[in-house]
Amino acid sequence: MIDPSLLTKSAISDKDLKIIKEQIDADFDKMKTGEKIAINLGTNNAHYLPPPTVVFNFLGFKYGIPDTIKKLENIGVKPLDIPRTSRYDLQNKGVGKRTYKKYIDWVIDLPISLLDNIIEGRNPKLDASAKTSSNAFHWITFLIGVINSMQPDDELRPEYIPLIEFIEYRCDTEVDMQQRTSNRDDYESLSRSDTHIWWPQLAKPFFAKHTVFTSDILDSLDSFMVNGSVPYDLTVTEKNTLYKNLLRLKFDFILASISHYEVGIIISRCPDTESMRAMTPLTCHAITKYISHDESRTCFDLALQKLKDWCSETESGMSWREIASYIPVDNIDPNNASPTRHIDKQYSRLKDWRKGKNLPSNELLELFTTNIAESMGSHSEGDSLFILCRITIGLDKTLSNLVKEWSKDIGSKSQVSVIWKDVLSHYHEDYYLHYLNQHIAKIEKTT
Repeated sequence: MIDPSLLTKSAISDKDLKIIKEQIDADFDKMKTGEKIAINLGTNNAHYLPPPTVVFNFLGFKYGIPDTIKKLENIGVKPLDIPRTSRYDLQNKGVGKRTYKKYIDWVIDLPISLLDNIIEGRNPKLDASAKTSSNAFHWITFLIGVINSMQPDDELRPEYIPLIEFIEYRCDTEVDMQQRTSNRDDYESLSRSDTHIWWPQLAKPFFAKHTVFTSDILDSLDSFMVNGSVPYDLTVTEKNTLYKNLLRLKFDFILASISHYEVGIIISRCPDTESMRAMTPLTCHAITKYISHDESRTCFDLALQKLKDWCSETESGMSWREIASYIPVDNIDPNNASPTRHIDKQYSRLKDWRKGKNLPSNELLELFTTNIAESMGSHSEGDSLFILCRITIGLDKTLSNLVKEWSKDIGSKSQVSVIWKDVLSHYHEDYYLHYLNQHIAKIEKTT
């Protein structure tokens, strides 16, 4: 169940607001001339709970101070009177106190009740996370911001609830672990280099308890985690197994998040548990097909294939050219336009998408998936189709990045692809079905 404190949308009193402003003014008076302030959006790239920026980068979404400011201004909030470069400096190299003061005053005056949750003592979870190095603080702040920016008539879409509960669970368990670690008698004497203590005594049992990883997987990482390097005496097969398990650890949060979103879609759309078990969501289907195809098929291509199959169920035998007709095309000269030339441009663009070339912007992809959803008589499904397609594009992009980063150690693109597909081969059973069955068990317990 989602913590009610994340859903609270109460306004702060004028008296408390005055106290906050006075405290901020006092803090600014203490700043030295030339001192700069930057906002930390999370730089701890922990595998169990990475910062929100990691997930947003995977999805190809912009996440940062400048983007948030721009979105708020676009919906009618009073513009922030600082230069564009200073907006980027807010989260990078920092800004001077005068610029930062303008930003803080602008935040305080926002018509969104964020401060009531963020003030110390108002939200215990936020307070606890702020005292650790966990990325939980950034996730909780993000969730509070999302909830508080919703319009009065908006409702939290049900497909997001399992995902929010999952993120909340990861936040709670990591903060608890860090608090217990800080209470160890030897904590003050521990350093980052004491991996012979961190991994076997703390991290390894923690992952065993709170993730889908078996003891065999975690055991295989022992030498690397303690020594920080690949053992020289491993065979090629043993090295590939190590690389695969390292990637599983690195992308555990991403795959678990994807599965919780897909589980949310299924349980919010299906009328009973039997139909929940019978349905396979788009990303899960695309991944399952992807791991058994050769390198010429991308994960996004196989998601498009499934969309084509779904459209064919409502409109018999739909061709790729007909699917391409749902792609909006700009810059068509009305004086020199013909239906044939128009569809040729759309079809050419779709062929590029399927090959992983000239991929669509978020705006174009969203229009395309909305058109697809409307053609199937399900306009409301456009948003979820967009996100699921973005996920498959993110998986393809991840492989491209891995080829650049790991090909020196692993070998050719083909060899890296084999290991990446091996990682994804665990998605259906270890992630999607695992978490789906957990949620079905909860449903059956309450009925």
